[in-house]
Amino acid sequence: MKLYKVFTAPVQYDPKSRGQLIDILKPFFGKGGGFTDAQRIAQYGLSEHDIQFTADLYTADFAILPMSWNYYHQYEKRALANEFVQKAARAGKKVLSWTSGDFGVRIPHFDNLIVLRVPVVIVPCFRPTIRACRFFSTTL
Repeated sequence: MKLYKVFTAPVQYDPKSRGQLIDILKPFFGKGGGFTDAQRIAQYGLSEHDIQFTADLYTADFAILPMSWNYYHQYEKRALANEFVQKAARAGKKVLSWTSGDFGVRIPHFDNLIVLRVPVVIVPCFRPTIRACRFFSTTL
């Protein structure tokens, strides 16, 4: 699998709202220093060799808005999310984001914004079989 260079905003991650963190970042954020790559692969199906985080937006393949749009609405941080998307647009980058829950929230239109609609459905007996989906393509 190709190594993707990803720009995100770790300072926006709120450990108290980990459930609102976009799934692709969960293997990397808030796991603590003792979480090994073998554990990451076993639990999420992603390796540290699949994603390289970069602080340079211009060298990234794309950007990821860390928290769900629901989070930015609930905590009155929509301007922060909008600023992130606009910054990526100025750099010519697409932004991967998501909205959770059954009803979603109002999301502004940006030409560079991709929004995944993920309803929350967790069936405890299936939890051990949940794995990250390798859905990236070269068209992002």
